[in-house]
Amino acid sequence: MIETPPTMTLEEREQGLGALRTEYAATVDALAPAEADLTAAERALGIAQAVYDAAGREVGRATMVAAPPGAYEPWTTPAPGDEERTRAAVADARAGFDQAGRELGPRLVARTNADVRRGNLLMHARVLTDRIERAEAELERARREPEPRDLLAGIRARLGFGPEAA
Repeated sequence: MIETPPTMTLEEREQGLGALRTEYAATVDALAPAEADLTAAERALGIAQAVYDAAGREVGRATMVAAPPGAYEPWTTPAPGDEERTRAAVADARAGFDQAGRELGPRLVARTNADVRRGNLLMHARVLTDRIERAEAELERARREPEPRDLLAGIRARLGFGPEAA
């Protein structure tokens, strides 16, 4: 025997619609903190990106200072200790650039995670909006349709069965 799903009563449909609206409200309420998290993550990423860029320029400057003069530039004999100081400056600049890169990575991940969270909430809100619209239309249609009649009630009564036999 094939069982048919029970039809929902108007009250059950209204409860379902209420649950959807409650879930939608909670989702919209969660959007504001998600937006704030994204804004904070973007700010932190901007700072980390600026530091990374500046550290990269510092490596370029230190490397240029350490480079020997070009073929058409006059040669000057470096003072004692200049080469060691220049080498140390290049090493420090590279170490700073590496550190800036290590700090930039987690900021990128945090920004991406915040954006994904916000995007998921927006998508969930959109899905709920669609479900609410369908539930409202279904509820309105159900309100216009007459309640299903028990066509077998009379037969059950003649046979001596009560309404609980249905």
